[in-house]
Amino acid sequence: MLHLRAAPVHSAPVDSAAVDSAPADAPARVGLVVGRSVGPAVVRNRVKRRLRALLRSRLDALPAGSVLVVRALPTAATAGSGALAADLDAGLSRLLPGVSR
Repeated sequence: MLHLRAAPVHSAPVDSAAVDSAPADAPARVGLVVGRSVGPAVVRNRVKRRLRALLRSRLDALPAGSVLVVRALPTAATAGSGALAADLDAGLSRLLPGVSR
């Protein structure tokens, strides 16, 4: 996402923060952080796969040169895809007002 003073946006299963470290003509990039607190390796990998799939469809909405970091919280392990999508969209709308999915 865009440079918003690296302000974190807290949602239920995911946390999002935007940082400005890429040139404006570079493509938008997304990083995932899924720590051990989310669960064992199988659960963490499942959460990463689900988040990657959700973010893939939202990448075009991010401005060029933006860098988004999404951190999965422990509740992401039991959250359904719909809940993850809703929290991700809520975080994106708070970080980038006026940008729709």
